[in-house]
Amino acid sequence: MTGQTVEVIFTEEEDPVVVSTIAELDAVLDRVTAETSPHTPPLIALDMPAQERSLMVGVRGAVGVLNYVDLTTGDGYASKGTATDAPTPPYFYCGTWTGITAGAEIPIEQVRAAAREFLTTGDRPTCITWQ
Repeated sequence: MTGQTVEVIFTEEEDPVVVSTIAELDAVLDRVTAETSPHTPPLIALDMPAQERSLMVGVRGAVGVLNYVDLTTGDGYASKGTATDAPTPPYFYCGTWTGITAGAEIPIEQVRAAAREFLTTGDRPTCITWQ
């Protein structure tokens, strides 16, 4: 499936940004990376309201996290890093600290690849391991 559109939610105060190309998505991820503070790693939502799917994307320097939710089935998955027992620090989403599944941090390159795949297919990305 191609030609997906996602609504990117940064904060409750900002209107969602509509993204439909890899270049636009990369620009959003570049913005998030540039605005990242080590003390408040951001978590943004890539929402597909019509398909009732969402990919949460967190960025913390060279690592990040993903959380995929399919509201039609109730299924939810977190990215799986190599240190599955390691506590994952909270990320900041819409003004609220959000707890993240332990061991969810993965290299930022994998986070970006999964976000691109989500935009392209509309499905849970297959390029990473999930828990």
